[in-house]
Amino acid sequence: YTYQGGAGDQSLTLAQSGSNNAAQITQGGVSDPAIFPPKGHDNQPVTDNALSGGNVASLTQTGANGIGQISQDGVDDDATIDQGGVDNTSRIFQSGNTDNVALSTQAGTDNVSMISQSGSNASATVFQSGADNDSDVTQTGRGVANVTQTGTGNDSDVTQGGSAAHSATVLQSGSDSDSLVNQSGNGVRNQANVQQLASADGAGSSVTQTGSDERASVRQMNGAAQSTIMQSGGAQNAAVYQSGASTSAITQSDQWNNANVRQEGGSGNSSTVEQFGFDGTVGDPDNNYGNVEPLNEIGVHQNGSDNTSTVTQTGRTQIADVAQAGDDNISDIDQAGDYAEAYVTQTGNGNEADIVRQDGDGAGAGNGVARASVTQTGDGNFASIDQSAAPADATSTQTGDNNDSFIVQTTSGAGASATVLQTSDLNVSTVDQSADATASVTQGGPTPPFASGFDGRANNVSDIDQRSGSAGSSATNIQNGSLNKSVIDQRAANSGAIVEQEGIYNTSTVTQSGTGGASADVFQGGGYGDNLSVVTQTADADATVIQNGQPSIGPRFANDSVIDQSGAGGSAYVEQDGAGNESEIAQAAANSDAYVYQVGTVGIDAYNSATISQIGADQMAAIGQSGSDNTGTVTQSGSGNSAAIGQGEGMVGNVAGVLAGDFSSVSPTGTASDNTSTIQQAGTDNSALSLQTGDGNISTIEQTALSADNTALVSQSGMGDLSSVVQSGVGNTATVVQGAGGSPF
Repeated sequence: YTYQGGAGDQSLTLAQSGSNNAAQITQGGVSDPAIFPPKGHDNQPVTDNALSGGNVASLTQTGANGIGQISQDGVDDDATIDQGGVDNTSRIFQSGNTDNVALSTQAGTDNVSMISQSGSNASATVFQSGADNDSDVTQTGRGVANVTQTGTGNDSDVTQGGSAAHSATVLQSGSDSDSLVNQSGNGVRNQANVQQLASADGAGSSVTQTGSDERASVRQMNGAAQSTIMQSGGAQNAAVYQSGASTSAITQSDQWNNANVRQEGGSGNSSTVEQFGFDGTVGDPDNNYGNVEPLNEIGVHQNGSDNTSTVTQTGRTQIADVAQAGDDNISDIDQAGDYAEAYVTQTGNGNEADIVRQDGDGAGAGNGVARASVTQTGDGNFASIDQSAAPADATSTQTGDNNDSFIVQTTSGAGASATVLQTSDLNVSTVDQSADATASVTQGGPTPPFASGFDGRANNVSDIDQRSGSAGSSATNIQNGSLNKSVIDQRAANSGAIVEQEGIYNTSTVTQSGTGGASADVFQGGGYGDNLSVVTQTADADATVIQNGQPSIGPRFANDSVIDQSGAGGSAYVEQDGAGNESEIAQAAANSDAYVYQVGTVGIDAYNSATISQIGADQMAAIGQSGSDNTGTVTQSGSGNSAAIGQGEGMVGNVAGVLAGDFSSVSPTGTASDNTSTIQQAGTDNSALSLQTGDGNISTIEQTALSADNTALVSQSGMGDLSSVVQSGVGNTATVVQGAGGSPF
């Protein structure tokens, strides 16, 4: 059936060869002759010319059972149908304004092409080769659609609406692939490019764009990859590259969002990008539809199998980058507010990174940005960052296997920052901060050969908690070794704690509360270790603990130091070297000082123990011990008291230096052991000093609670000496010198 009618410029060419082909052409225009040389069997073309103008139609069918139809209404329409093969169907409907052009060429079996165009400047081109391919193009307004399908069972559906500059290009090569492009709106430029290549059997692509100036590019190389892109608003941009049976979903709304996803190297990868704000960036597509996007412009890059990435951004000026290499990695980024940045890099298998509830609400680079970065290298690592408000900067770096890192920063002020570096295996770190806090945690060392009693315990463990408006707080924890544990809790202004542990089995706990400039420095190290240091401070306290362990000897193999300071102006210094040393200092007063210096000697049982307890004001106590099995105890109550205990060979020396904590002048070395010195003072202006060298010496000085202005000095040199001084009253003085060498006083 052929119909032409109207006024002017109609042209029709129809050729059929084969059997059972059917063709229908309807044109409006001047009565021009129709040219159709029928060939084959049962071909019954009909020509009827009527009235319109400017239309051109050409239909050629070669084969059998082909169905072709062209209907044109208006001027400047052009339609061409060329079918070869068996049971192909092609229909073109053009109606409306000018410059519509449609071309459908099919070869193969059971291919179906439907083109319907209405409006001006629309052009549609479809090439189908193979079997059971289906193409449906519907354009209203200005649109260009090009569809090429090669293979079997491919389905392409392009629907473009609106009044401006739509363009869609779909190329499918393979079998059983589906492509859906739906562009609608009054945008200046909507453009979608979908490529599903020969090895991408069963691939699916869905692009829906509504608004102004959206662009989308999908490139599927092989496997049953699935891609979904939904965009609305102004100047959105999305690009997807898939190799393997992976899934990608991109949803973008509002304005100026960018997303670029690349999945390759395996199958089962899943990427979800949701951006509902303004100026969100997950990659930067270059809009070069003919080439693969370079890696430096990729926002989500998955290389491996069964990786999962989820990015959700709401707000203004947000950036998210995800790079996954390996298998079974999980990344979750959820950002709200303004000026937030998140970066996740995973290399290995079974890693998980969660960056959630990162509320920026800053004002740019100079006025605050919430920034989070997670880098995982190894297997089975877990990192979580939860930040609220800007500025907040958190970085978690994990190198090894089965490491855990938790960072929570809730800022009510400015300057919160947390940095965690974990090297080795089985590390655990938790940082919880608020206000102007800064925390840095570094953990490293080899995975331990677990000793008896430590099986199932994690490797290095660090817990830093800075809250309650802790303005100016700073905590640094460095652990190198195995099974080190450090817990820092600071809830005060101007607090600072630094803990550095080397070796194995070290434990440190620092708790600082109150206001003022409290500071604690703890260093623990040694070959075998199991050092323990606990520091609890309030007000303007300062504590320094240094413990150096060595290979354990005997049933006791750990240095212990406990410092408890409550009040203002307290200071405590403890340094222990050797094994089995114990030091405990408790101060509850203002302007108190306590010093403990213990040195053990390799090859000698060093079971030194020092205890200092002070209650009052203006007190000073110093204990220096060298050798083995020494015990020193100082207890003071009152004001203006001074006590010094020095045990070991060469301890007789400068009293002022000993009281100031300087034991270098008395050379605290030697082989002395089993010395015991106890000083108890109650009252005011008391001073007691006991210096012992040799073995088995015992010195006890006790000045009663009612006494004042008392002074007791005991110096013992030799072995087996015993001295006891008890004073009660006021203005008393006692001096005891025993052993060879005489008195230095």
